[in-house]
Amino acid sequence: MFNNKISSLVVVSFCFLFLSSCGESESNNSSGASGQVIKNYSKVLSSQVDISALKVTSVSSTIECSGSSSNCTPDNLKGRIFAAGALLGEVTDDNNFNMFFMADSEDIISDPSDTSHPEGTTSFDLESPTEFSGLISIPSSADDMPKSAVITRLETYFDYIDAEVTLVGTDDGANTLDGTYIIRTVFRKTATAEDIAEGESMQLGDKLIRVEGDETFRWCDASGCDNTTRPDDDEAPLQDSNLLTIDANNNDQPGNIDYALYSIDLDSEVTVTYEQISDLTRLWTIDYNVLNAVGWTNTPENFTSEKDIVENFVLEFGCNIEDCDLSENRITATLTIGEEGSVEEAEESSD
Repeated sequence: MFNNKISSLVVVSFCFLFLSSCGESESNNSSGASGQVIKNYSKVLSSQVDISALKVTSVSSTIECSGSSSNCTPDNLKGRIFAAGALLGEVTDDNNFNMFFMADSEDIISDPSDTSHPEGTTSFDLESPTEFSGLISIPSSADDMPKSAVITRLETYFDYIDAEVTLVGTDDGANTLDGTYIIRTVFRKTATAEDIAEGESMQLGDKLIRVEGDETFRWCDASGCDNTTRPDDDEAPLQDSNLLTIDANNNDQPGNIDYALYSIDLDSEVTVTYEQISDLTRLWTIDYNVLNAVGWTNTPENFTSEKDIVENFVLEFGCNIEDCDLSENRITATLTIGEEGSVEEAEESSD
């Protein structure tokens, strides 16, 4: 299982810190390349949300969720992860290697497509650096590295992602929706959580809402957002159409078909060596750009109800199928692998 704990380390990035120790087990990679499973630890945070009451100002072009904005930057992103992956090598390489990581068992790595796996166990909250321990798969040796030893994209299996947004400028003289809302997008075919009504479950594509201060998320349908239980499908609960499109194509995709993959393109591909990815002392930093990651299909100045907020909300993500409606504002990332010993330096700075 993952060992989750909150760290006080403030780093200007959303990063995964790998502190790996070699294991004996072998991994059967979906690409056909042989591999090994090693243990890792990861640290997650973001440069574009509040960190321990410190507002990082490195991004000056943040757009508020104001009345006329078609995009804005979330105050925070949080949620739960099943596992993640990074494709090592080009898609056309015969021996490309899917490096699954943040997995809480060897079963997930050896057969991530097995739909009998339970839901994810890794919770993250970008307002606070969060440490995880888990497993990662890498090639068995330098001889097993793909012809093109590059990483171009990350793909994450999220159970759900909660986006916190603060709306301003929605007052039309008779009604105001100004305030902070948390909107949940569900990426797993069926998922549970402690902050929905007892005995209920969420379904892939569902969008739920919670007002800051409330303890329980609610579903929305054509009549509004007063549903603490999930509306029947014939009552049309509000959902993300992109995720439903992914689900319709999922059987043709590698990986676990219980999930719609959340693909994140790297701003530039990263060339790696076997020494780098197997070195237990190097700090891996993934800096996620969440600028304008919230999109609105209609602008907030036209909203008159919570239903309007949820119906028009879009979390700007990438996907790995051609039919997905991708936005130029979708979340991207920059990956860097630190120098030898950089893990220890990061640990010392957090003491």
